[in-house]
Amino acid sequence: MQDGVEAAQVLGKTASDTSSKDPKPLFAKLSSFSELSPEEGEEVTHKIPSCILERLRTALEPVSAIWPDFPLAFLGISSAQSSSVALDKISDILEALYDRRGRDATLAVTTAAYLGLTQGRIVLASEMATKAEEALRDIEKYPSTDESRAAGAFFRAMAPMFLLGDNGAGDQKLSNWAASFWETISDLGGCIGKHQDIPELPEVTEGIEGFIIAYRHFANKDVRSRQAAWKIDLGNVEEQQVLLALLARQATLAIEIVSAPSTWNPNVAPVLLRAMADVHITLVWLLGDPKVRVPMYVSDGLGAIKLEIAHREEEIKRNPSAATDEHNAYTEYLKNWLESQRLEFLVEVNLGSWSGKNTRIMAEEAGCIDFYNYVFQPFSAAVHSYWSHVGRINVEYCENPSHNFHFLPILPSLEPDTHWCMLAAKYLRKTLSAFDDALQLGELPCESFLVVVDAFSERTESDEGETSGQGSD
Repeated sequence: MQDGVEAAQVLGKTASDTSSKDPKPLFAKLSSFSELSPEEGEEVTHKIPSCILERLRTALEPVSAIWPDFPLAFLGISSAQSSSVALDKISDILEALYDRRGRDATLAVTTAAYLGLTQGRIVLASEMATKAEEALRDIEKYPSTDESRAAGAFFRAMAPMFLLGDNGAGDQKLSNWAASFWETISDLGGCIGKHQDIPELPEVTEGIEGFIIAYRHFANKDVRSRQAAWKIDLGNVEEQQVLLALLARQATLAIEIVSAPSTWNPNVAPVLLRAMADVHITLVWLLGDPKVRVPMYVSDGLGAIKLEIAHREEEIKRNPSAATDEHNAYTEYLKNWLESQRLEFLVEVNLGSWSGKNTRIMAEEAGCIDFYNYVFQPFSAAVHSYWSHVGRINVEYCENPSHNFHFLPILPSLEPDTHWCMLAAKYLRKTLSAFDDALQLGELPCESFLVVVDAFSERTESDEGETSGQGSD
């Protein structure tokens, strides 16, 4: 570790002394070395002591094997390693660094802070400078002592300054390097997840159980085909993961409706179908300008979690007995989920509409106002238990003529109607189609809809309307 810190310090200080830029970059990240001109890079190489230079070349050999033109290539690194061996080493390093409270990540950010101090790019007040000196002495034992854990927290607090983008003439070089880094990583091995497999389809599927199994299989297949058709961009992953997650949400809702015939009635189905309408409008609106709108959507969701955490912690202050193991475990889970995406202090809480618009305006801008008028709005009555829904479903007329035909409350026992199952399948098909068109993914299948059509083919001719005979599909 000491050898590594020494090599990084010599390299960073030499680059800082050599750079002609004003202001000088903080030479702590690989990307910062994109700011050096070819002549300056050559000068840095000559100034570094040979023992340090060889140490750097050896350490950076795996990086050079995969990215020959990476920002420190001017050091004259030659690699005989295969890309697979190099990738294994880099993958292990990345896995360790993703744990921001782990030893490797904490020492990395500490080293970056140390480089900033030695290069004069980070200046601390005298009191803080004394604390930094103590923390640098304690950090070597991280995380085995209380002092080292406090030191780790001290340096992690500096992390945001290293996340800020660099400005200057080297921006294009930096952009090219970052794009090359993530493109290469994305091409080396496929995605791995515990729930990525498509549910198996038996050779024979009969009856209602077979119908449900078939629909679940093909709905999964429809989503996975779009996931496969959209090449992953690890350098700009937020848009892709959010839009695909919403598509998966829509398919999940459709599967839940199709899998539960007891919901195929005008009392329950509109509640779930309205959720599908909400997903459709949100997804289509996001697809209209994903670079601007997706971050708004994510920030609102993270802000909601931050607010929930604050409410839970405030409850514990008012009522300490509420701090049960279950409560604490769930609060910790929320904190970990939030911090896995963004540092908590950078998250803003928005108490208004996440998009700054109501759903009707979003639907108009997304070009699906008919869907709003004929699906979202009518089915909202079921979600919010408006009288327009309750007054038709949960009452009956008193048949005593002398009682002036007032309403009596009822708990209706409704028979399943395949009309509602068909609507769920249609809405998923509608969302899949909008997704394909927006991303120009070409002709992709929608086999899940065909499962329902085959099962209820006699209904398709008369089932063009969404709620009251007026179509929007």
